[in-house]
Amino acid sequence: MPKALAFKTLWSAHTITVVGTNTSLIVIPLPAIEVVNASVFQMSILEATESLAVLFLGLFIGILADLLGGHKSILVANTIRGISLLSIPIGYFYFSLTFIQVFIVVFLIGLGTLLYESAISKLIVTEIPENQWTRVNAYMEGSSSVTEVAGPGLGGLLVQFITAPLAVIFDSLCYFIGAIILIFRNKSIVVKSTEAKVNPPENLRMEYGTFLVGVKHIFEQKVLKSITLSAAHFNIFTAMYYGVYTFFLVHTLDFTPLVVGLSSVAAGLGGILATLTVERATKRFSTAVLFIASLTIPGIVSLLVPFSGTINEISIVFALVAFSQFAWSYSIVINLVMSETIKQTLTNSEMIGKVSSSIRWITLGFEPIGAIIGGILATWLGTSFVLYASSIGLITSIVWLIPKNGIRSFDMRM
Repeated sequence: MPKALAFKTLWSAHTITVVGTNTSLIVIPLPAIEVVNASVFQMSILEATESLAVLFLGLFIGILADLLGGHKSILVANTIRGISLLSIPIGYFYFSLTFIQVFIVVFLIGLGTLLYESAISKLIVTEIPENQWTRVNAYMEGSSSVTEVAGPGLGGLLVQFITAPLAVIFDSLCYFIGAIILIFRNKSIVVKSTEAKVNPPENLRMEYGTFLVGVKHIFEQKVLKSITLSAAHFNIFTAMYYGVYTFFLVHTLDFTPLVVGLSSVAAGLGGILATLTVERATKRFSTAVLFIASLTIPGIVSLLVPFSGTINEISIVFALVAFSQFAWSYSIVINLVMSETIKQTLTNSEMIGKVSSSIRWITLGFEPIGAIIGGILATWLGTSFVLYASSIGLITSIVWLIPKNGIRSFDMRM
């Protein structure tokens, strides 16, 4: 484990924060279904909302992260998300909770999450030695994976017994507690990282103050370009898939909120296994092979969910959905750790915030297209058709990794 006290404090705050984030994966969609009676098209719009925040303000958030610094950015991000979530139970008990309010809350959470993740990446490259980045990224993703085990199950349990609006309060508290831990952090030990191996071109240094500097850096670094475009492609169909996923589980498979949460526990278990094996895997297999596999496997196993709709035995249905989530999460955590380490290696620490937000702007900015298309197709052709079609789209995301000057030219083992 990295010995820097600064990292241990950051890791603790991050772990508490992602407990709220991963509980929200179940808690936030369910008020829309159970309280607001949202249609499948409205659910697809809700899936796109967080990405709309990234699309409209993503590049500017990166500038804010670099200006405020890592710790202040995290405090601001968690405060925004915590206050936004509290408006849901307030609206439910004192007014009339509407779909528009849930939409606005998810939009603000999207802004807070973008600022938070840009800040996390900046803190790692400025406070942690470069030779520990892969391990640190694995620890951070490990926290996310561990909380993915407890979060959705806990969220489903809370919704089942105290209703979705009250369960949201728990998520809000997690954000506030994570912020408080950082406020009282120990500042005595901060380990400075080494300079990135690949510095930005001279013309980018001259344009450091512009919001397009991160985008330009991505497209001049061919490796970053290939993994960013593949992620954008993958995320379009992910949004299409998950825009109807919860609706499919509830209305087609007849999963209760608790069962929805329990099925998501498998995703957390897959993520935990990935964090335990990712460092060894990146040393054993070539980066290109491992990266391509990490995007291919989710597309294949995602086919199991719509297929489960053709089976009558509930235990088999649950097993197929759970295994799909397990394998998906295992592969994606491997992919995220590799992507983060590659980005940090190929980016100067002074512009990591801009590059991080630019990557999210590119990779998540097109998600609304996928979510909206998914909602329209689900309305016309049904949710099963959308799940099958988006699974095929996920597999085709590897086409961006084929060029030789992209990810195939980079190897983390060297």
